[in-house]
Amino acid sequence: ARSQCTLTAKWTYLAHQETAWQRDFFELVGLDDLFEHGNLPERASPVGAYIGPLTARTAAELGLTENCRVGAGVIDAYAGALGVLGGFAGDDQNIG
Repeated sequence: ARSQCTLTAKWTYLAHQETAWQRDFFELVGLDDLFEHGNLPERASPVGAYIGPLTARTAAELGLTENCRVGAGVIDAYAGALGVLGGFAGDDQNIG
């Protein structure tokens, strides 16, 4: 699973289009085999979408349980902005 956020911001993925990938672009730059070898999905997962539980190995390494839910992520800078600005939600006087 891949996040729409990452593929839209860092790649040429167009989440709002019926056909999200511009395959002709990848052919033009010689990367048309990226879909086969790079494991790119036809459709990406929306931010926060449930991907699945942690694997037993990952749960053990992180000291968590396999009941921990994994969701599609967001780029770190975007997450940071949400974290910083979220404290000002609804506060028109101090948001700047």
